[in-house]
Amino acid sequence: MGSTLHVESDNSTIQSTALNIVSGKSTLKGVVKALARWIAGYISYDHSNTYKKSTDVLSNRTGDCEGQSYLMAAFCKSLGIPARITYGNSFRYETKLPLWNGMTYIISQGSTGTVTNGTIGHSLYEFFYPQTNSWVRGDGAQPAINTGWSTMIKSASGQDDDIQRLAS
Repeated sequence: MGSTLHVESDNSTIQSTALNIVSGKSTLKGVVKALARWIAGYISYDHSNTYKKSTDVLSNRTGDCEGQSYLMAAFCKSLGIPARITYGNSFRYETKLPLWNGMTYIISQGSTGTVTNGTIGHSLYEFFYPQTNSWVRGDGAQPAINTGWSTMIKSASGQDDDIQRLAS
């Protein structure tokens, strides 16, 4: 499916790792779920790291949202599954609800335990699901597919080297 600058799907280590992860899986859903679970379980999330290429994320076992999404897209593409990267902004919010005893219950949604109202840039992956003729979104740090911040507004998607220019 063609490697790109950050999504190195033609790399032999990416290909062999993806094949090992999905061994025994026979459906597209099963394959993608196995890849997502593996990344969530074996690649630690580090917002401050500089590993952006899928091979660097794999070899160092750490990546931020971009790096984890690049690795997932590389795995998918190495197996012939159309995949792309998505960039956007996610709303983070905090709602305080008063309780009967005078205390406050806080409901929050955000990427970390610390929530401030506003937006945060985020990167996700999408893979093409032919049964529904649509792209399905996932978050590289989550073990499930069809996830990824319901409050995210997508600003760009496509091949990583193209959308790097669009997102900047």
